[in-house]
Order: sequence, then C-alpha cells, then structure tokens
Amino acid sequence: MTDAPEGISTAFQTFLDRAPQHAAAWMGAVQGLVGASALDTKTAELAYLAVLAVLRMESGVPFHVARAKRAGASRDEIISAVLVRPAELLLRRLADALARTSRQVNTLDRRVRQLLDGQIRWIQGTLGEREREDHVRLKHLMRSRSG
Repeated sequence: MTDAPEGISTAFQTFLDRAPQHAAAWMGAVQGLVGASALDTKTAELAYLAVLAVLRMESGVPFHVARAKRAGASRDEIISAVLVRPAELLLRRLADALARTSRQVNTLDRRVRQLLDGQIRWIQGTLGEREREDHVRLKHLMRSRSG
C-alpha cells in the first residue's frame, strides 16, 4: 500500500489500492457530480463536511477540511459546518425524549386509570352495600316501632 496523500484516510487509500477499477469508477462518478453541481467548491466542501459530521464518518473529515481550506473556507466556516451535527443531534435527542415521555405518560395514564377505575368500583360497591344494609336496618327499625 502506498502512503496516503494528506488527509486521505487509510481506509480510502486501501480502497484505492485494492480495488483500482472500482476506485476509478467511483472517482469518475464523484467528478461527474462535482461538474454537475451548481455549488461553488467551497460551499460544496462545507456541505460535505456537514454531511460527514452528521453521519459520523470522521475518517473523511481531514481530507475535506483540507479541500475546503484550499477552496477558501475560513476556520470558522469549517467549524460551523462540522457543528451542524451537534444541533441535529440535540434536536433528535429532544424528539426522542419527547416521544419517550409521551409513551411514559400514556402508560402511567393507563395504569393509573385502571387503578382508579378499580378503586371507584370498590367504593361504589361498598357504598351500595352500606345503602342496602341501612335500608334493611331502617325497615327493621320501622317494624319494631310499629309492632
């Protein structure tokens, strides 16, 4: 395996060395997409850095940082592109937390509702039983007074 040019990951260099025909086809596709893009090189590299960061494909970051710098991107622009990931992750985590909390609230609601419904039925049964007992006592009391 040859030494990797600046910024190219060992994994990509291995791809270039061990699958030269596939690598040539890949590079041809990449060049075709670059040629068809309406974005200038700096913007395209910054966008690519953002995508790499979001997809956690850190191995390609050094190469594309170097390309973005050569295209005129400032350090702050590169940092901003890479920091798209934390913002995206924060939103994803918030959405996941909201969904989890919603499921927990629904579960609690079902469990508490079942518990409360059972307690309500028990209280209603107890009150009904007491009402019937009071009615029977009242009848006995009325009979004993009239007789």
